[in-house]
Amino acid sequence: MRNYTFDDIDDRSQAKRIGARIREIRDLQDMTQHNLGLKVNLSADRIRQYECGYRTPKTELLKDLATALGCSPLALADPVVSNRYGAMYALFEM
Repeated sequence: MRNYTFDDIDDRSQAKRIGARIREIRDLQDMTQHNLGLKVNLSADRIRQYECGYRTPKTELLKDLATALGCSPLALADPVVSNRYGAMYALFEM
């Protein structure tokens, strides 16, 4: 698992945090960027852009990526700690 730093709290790094989660889950499944792209109708280059944090996937794409990776969208998105589910997920991640 990735070690988080103070910089991870900064909203500007949200895209990098989401991208790191996409990459981590994809790697755990031995899936290539190309194969993930095929499942969500994107190029491998576009998947790389998301994983590197150059782009932030919109909500619908995040859901599609989660489905393709066989996980919950909550596993990819930054948790919203203003509700109990988000707070529980954030605590679980820690």
